Parts: sequence; structure tokens; C-alpha cells
Amino acid sequence: PVHKIMDEPKGPMTSPEASALPSELMAAVGLEQLRRHRDLNAARVRNGWHLHQALSSLSGLTVPACNEGNAFMSFPVFHPRRRALAEALRKRGVDTDLGFMSNCASLEMFAPQRSEFPNSQRAADEIVHLPVHPGLSSRDLEKIVVGVRGAVGEVG
Repeated sequence: PVHKIMDEPKGPMTSPEASALPSELMAAVGLEQLRRHRDLNAARVRNGWHLHQALSSLSGLTVPACNEGNAFMSFPVFHPRRRALAEALRKRGVDTDLGFMSNCASLEMFAPQRSEFPNSQRAADEIVHLPVHPGLSSRDLEKIVVGVRGAVGEVG
């Protein structure tokens, strides 16, 4: 829903020209967020590390390695049945997004250099983004953790 409100382009980028300048609304939001970015980023980092600690050992879900300095703009996880997982998460009230990540090596603009990148393809096929936005409370984070555990148990 927010992607539509913000006039974001649909689908994967197929060329550098496919990216657009921000809309007036995007620019206004961005300027306001810049005033608060340190606090907002600190909250994202706290939320991301909370999810990392709570979900890293969950069987059936791959949580990528995280390093100090990660800004956690989203919290990506990998699951072989990502669409089913996302649906099960939404039924549990967990806002999630599949994103629009592509295996860049398969894009037409890279055809002359085409090669196999299995990790990139796996990420494109399996990635699910969990929320880490600064507005999440401790209760919200626990709901996400419980929801992910239940959804992974449901879809396998």
C-alpha cells in the first residue's frame, strides 16, 4: 500500500533509466526524516538485532549474517516457500513484503557479462522482508517473533 501512495515504480528495475526522481511527497518525507535520522536509525538497529537474536536459530528459516554497523532498513530472511510464508505472516498480523529483488546477473542489461550466481538467484527466490521500522514497540517485536515462528511451523 505505501508503495502506491509514494508513487514508487512497480517491479524490478530493468535499466538505470527505470529509476525515477522522488515525488514531491517522497521528498517532503525525506527532508523531515533527515532531521530525526540518528534516533530513527538507532531504533532500527535495536529492532534488527532483536529479530536477529530471536530468529537466527529457527529451523527452516535462514537469517543472513549481520555485522556491526548494519543499518537494518528491513530485516531480510530467506525461506524456500516465501509466498506461503508471507501469507501466513500476514494472517498473523505481521506486515511483510516480498520486495522486488532480482538476480541482477539475469537482467538484460548485464547480458554481455551473464554468468551464474546461485546465491543471488536464491535471494531473489526466497527473500521475505520483516519490519524493523522505528515505530515498533517491544510488544510489536514480540508479535513479529511469535508470528514468524508460527508461520514457519505452518508452512514448513
